[in-house]
Amino acid sequence: GWPKPIIVKPLVIKQFRRVAKVLDNIQNPDEEHKDFLVVDLLLKATAIAMETFEPKLSDVEVLEDYVDMQTMDHILNVATGVKLNDPNQNPAT
Repeated sequence: GWPKPIIVKPLVIKQFRRVAKVLDNIQNPDEEHKDFLVVDLLLKATAIAMETFEPKLSDVEVLEDYVDMQTMDHILNVATGVKLNDPNQNPAT
């Protein structure tokens, strides 16, 4: 694990937009992301969020050594307010 606790809180709008744009590629992949796995998109989004909380973990290759899927879901849930694996989640319309 990471040597010290990391406080994760809701992102400011500027960072939120960057994370949301990456997460949108899960449902609507753009040309750059069309061959990405969902886990790679989640890692990229989490790395962007970590720029705010722990810059040393804002590199995907470093981050992937410290997080599992449940931890990434938790970070993104707290940072964005979006529950990624919520079976009751209604898509925005």
